[in-house]
Parts: sequence; C-alpha cells; structure tokens
Amino acid sequence: MDGGPYAGPRPFATRDAHRFFGRSPSVAWVAKAWQERKLTILSGSSGVGKTSLIQAGVLPQLSAGRFDILPMGRVFDGLAFPVAALPDHNPYTFALLRAWRPTEPPTRLAGLTVSDFLRRRKSRTDWYGNPVATLAAIDQFEQLFQGTIGTAEQRDAFVAELAEALDAHHEFHLLISVRDEHLPDVVSYSRLMHDAVTDRFRLQPFTPEAALDAVRGPVTGSGRFFAEGVPEEIVRELRAGPAGTVYDTVEPALLQAACFHSWRALPGDHGAITTEDLAVNRALAEFVGEAVLETAHEHSVPAEGLLSWLRSTFGGGGSTVEERSGQVAGLSAVVVRALQSRHVLKAEWRSGARHYRLQHERLAGPLRSATVPSPEAPTAEDSLRAAEYVLFEGDLGRAHAHAESVMSSPGEIRVAGTGRQPAGEHRLRAGPPGGGRDPLSQGRRVLRGRPGQRRGRLAVRRHRARPPPCAATGSPRWTPSRRR
Repeated sequence: MDGGPYAGPRPFATRDAHRFFGRSPSVAWVAKAWQERKLTILSGSSGVGKTSLIQAGVLPQLSAGRFDILPMGRVFDGLAFPVAALPDHNPYTFALLRAWRPTEPPTRLAGLTVSDFLRRRKSRTDWYGNPVATLAAIDQFEQLFQGTIGTAEQRDAFVAELAEALDAHHEFHLLISVRDEHLPDVVSYSRLMHDAVTDRFRLQPFTPEAALDAVRGPVTGSGRFFAEGVPEEIVRELRAGPAGTVYDTVEPALLQAACFHSWRALPGDHGAITTEDLAVNRALAEFVGEAVLETAHEHSVPAEGLLSWLRSTFGGGGSTVEERSGQVAGLSAVVVRALQSRHVLKAEWRSGARHYRLQHERLAGPLRSATVPSPEAPTAEDSLRAAEYVLFEGDLGRAHAHAESVMSSPGEIRVAGTGRQPAGEHRLRAGPPGGGRDPLSQGRRVLRGRPGQRRGRLAVRRHRARPPPCAATGSPRWTPSRRR
C-alpha cells in the first residue's frame, strides 16, 4: 500500500491542494506579496516545504483570469535536450525559459534573455483591456550556486537578466524560493535586491496546531478516519525529545515521513486508525533506511557503509560537521548533499563554511534503529533521475553509468505526454541500441520531471561519431577539467 493521502518524500503538487493543510497564514502572506511586490524571496531550510507551499498552496489561490501565471521555473534543465547542438547561450537562462515555454522549440529559446522572452510573449489583459500582472516563480534557486552547469560569469549574467526584466517590465512579478544557506548569496546581488520592491518571507516548521491540521486534513474523504486522540498522539511523538524534552515545532518533512510510512503499513481492510496502529519511530527509521538506499544507488557507494557513517557522525542528534575541501567527516560532500536533498540532513552557513546536521534531533533515535531495506532492481526512472543528479554535480562517469543501465535493461520507460502530444502516458522500449554501441553515443532517452507531474519531456540523441559533450555544459565528456 502506498502512503495514501500523504505526500511522503515528494513535494505536494498543484493537484494535491485538497490535501495540503497547516499553511494557511503562510500561503496568504506569500500570495499577497507576490501580487504586490516586484520581487518576493521565500527562504527556509531543506524539507520545510517551500516547493509544496508554492505548488499546492499559493498557486491554487490565484485566479488564472486575473493573472498571467508562468509555469514553475528552475535554473537546471536536466537532460532534456542536447544543448551542445544549440548556439551560444546561458544555461541558466535557457533552463528557465524552457520551463516557462515547454512547447517552444529549444532552438528558438537559445540566446534569448529573460527580457527578450517577455517582450515576445503576447501580453494578457483583463475584461476591461487593462494589462494583468505576469507572475513567475523560480524554485530551488540554490542550484544557481551549486553544481557545474555554468560558470560564475554566466551566473552573474543570469542574475543581471532578472534584474533587467524586473526594471523593464512593469507587470512582471518574480517569486524566488531558496534554501537558507544560500540566501546570503542571493542578497549579495544588490542590483536585484531593491528594498522598495522586494519582500522576504522565511518559512518556519509547523507549530503544534498547524501540525495537527497537516495530520488530520488529508484523511478526510479517504475512507479511513482517526480514532479520538490519535492525531494528537502523532504530533506528541514527533515533538518528543530525549530525557523528556518537548520540541516547540514539528518538522514538515518528518511529519510527512511518519504519516506516509505509517499509512503504508495499515492493513487493507482498516477503517479506524487507532493508537495501536501508530509506530512513529519505526516509520521514521524506514524513511532513513530508504533514503540511504536511494543515495547509495545514486552514487554507487555501499548502503550499509553509508548508514554506518550516518550513525557514527550524527547518531548523537546534536552533532554539527563542517564541510572541508569537498569532504564531510571523510565522505564526499556530493553524497552528503544527496542526503540533504532527501531531508535526512540539513545544512547551514556559519563562519564562512557549510555545516551539516540531522534534519532534526528527533531523527537520532530512528537513525540508530534504521536498517537498509532489501534492494530492488532500480526502475528506469530511478536511474534517469540519478543520472540527472550526478550530472548536475559534475560526475560525468557516474551519469554515464546510470544512463547505460537504463539503455541496457529490458522493459519500458513510461513518461507523461510532452507539450506537443496528447496528455497521457507514453511508453518507450528500453534495451541495448542496435549494434551494442555505447548508449550515450547511440541515443539517450531521458525522463524530465518528478513522480506525479503531469508534463514530462523526452529527448533522443542520434548517434555521433565521437562521445557526445556534456548535456549541461557543452564541454567534451572526456575532458571534465575544462568544465569551469
């Protein structure tokens, strides 16, 4: 059984608005600021729910008739197009414009600035002929300061493009979502940060009352119901600290993990959910074990060794470890960032360096009892997402290996329809390309999007006589040192 009405490890999507609870005041604040201010910055720690707030909270509150709302944007385009075939362009701008206009041929977007794109769009008006505000959001803005997809000069040029668009287009309103540790990087761009037209909002963990709403609300209409006092018991357990201490807040990522895994363990014929069905610590231990297994597959490291490293480094709950020279307590920082993206760890910037700790001290007990689940053969989608992540981090060899495992395995890859195809699921046969040639030079099938998204993109690269360049940077795959 899946996690039922709970999102679990993935963000809430716009279609999940009916089961998104506990954030009403934050939704109202961000929606109002986005409409009234030229630039709104939404910050918060990893796992606090910034993406969910925008997709399932803010966007459903805005009427498409009153606003011109662009699709959610990002500064990393994944592996959706062989960008080496395009003319010179800024990879950050290109990724953003591809998200805003997914049906546009990439060759028409390459080389455009953000202002060029906005000028070319047909302006929208209300019933009275007055122009309406264009609302744009860029999620995971921290990726601008991570990975290897562009140079520092391209990053600066991209931010300058955003500033120019905000200045030149009166109806353009921008919402940026960024992790706390990279908020100072955003603020450092003074030209972008105009106090008179900028608002900031830091998303906090749940209060106990909001956490209760987030537990109770999604169950309505599910065919199940909580017995009296059960939601309160879940929140109480999530707030329980060592030696009888009680935490003031509840981490949204841990609440979703506990509810998702607990729901998944319910018998199929269950109606009432009672205290006997609760196993918050076991659910959190399963969450940790699955995150470790996924990270181990993604980075080709032993899962048991990774779990042991987590226990020895963070098992005490309050430990904080500094990143030095690309290492965190002897482990590659790339692997540690993958654990952060899965909300096992969180990062903070202190004294000029990045420090890591558990997502919350509440995870310390479940971490000590966690086990690595029996591995299953990764799906094509799993391997493709892993390839995208390690490519973003600059590990071309491992990205190649993940793509090769997809192309050499039998079965089908299922993706959503592209913008030019009817909605629905399309299937592609996976398997060794003709002649057994290297899969990246013979063809690359790439799933664009996350589980549950309605729109995906598929790109196939034709055979080249030599190994193809990196899709993110255009640099030759055999000279990674040239990617700066």
